[in-house]
Amino acid sequence: MKLSRVALIVVGTLVVYCIVAFTMAKVAAPPPPPLPEPLYISVPEVFATEGEPTKLQTQHYYGSSLQSVQWSEALSSPPPSSPKLYSSDYQALNYTFSKPGSYEVIAKEIYVYGEVVQYTFHIQVQSKEERAKYLAEQKKKQEEEEAKRLKEERAEAARQEAAEREYWGSLYAMHEKHPGWSKEECERVNEHHIWNGMTVEMMKASLGRPDDVNVSDYGYGKEYQFCYDWCFLYDDNDDGIIDAYQTY
Repeated sequence: MKLSRVALIVVGTLVVYCIVAFTMAKVAAPPPPPLPEPLYISVPEVFATEGEPTKLQTQHYYGSSLQSVQWSEALSSPPPSSPKLYSSDYQALNYTFSKPGSYEVIAKEIYVYGEVVQYTFHIQVQSKEERAKYLAEQKKKQEEEEAKRLKEERAEAARQEAAEREYWGSLYAMHEKHPGWSKEECERVNEHHIWNGMTVEMMKASLGRPDDVNVSDYGYGKEYQFCYDWCFLYDDNDDGIIDAYQTY
């Protein structure tokens, strides 16, 4: 009798302890972290031809933690709100559409950390006749664009050739007029440059006649200052060679 009473007390104590421990564990246990929101990606419209396989591919958005990919069947437009998905390990599948129309394919990438990326493919399936017509129109458009591009390139090349011919023609004329000038000097004069060592004649050919000329004589020869609206050039020993210049 005493043993039964002791056993009841022990069993009751264990039951109470289990209830208290379970309640405390339930209260103390943190809630599970929420799953991340799915990422929805709408893929640009895809064109396909009836009876020919069309490759659809996901992007492997989160890197190496991909667990599986779920693909839907090809759903004719408008698709049901909850398409049936089936699991696959492939990120790219070939779909063959038996007749023309608008279709939608949904693929879900499932990642090991709970991320979900859902892709929605919009497919426009054309008949073989429509596809051939479309391709012919695209080819014609590309040929027209290519012809336009080549025409513009030829026109630009002709313009550059004419400009170069005019440029070098002026150089040839200048060189014929001044045979003592080198090709480089003719180019610099033609581009209206100034430099130390150029002749006064080159200066005038490059800049035109000066606005004013100041002459100085300090007993050891004349010095010339040629004045333009943006620079001064100096001939310090009356030899017809520019020894210095100053811009402002």
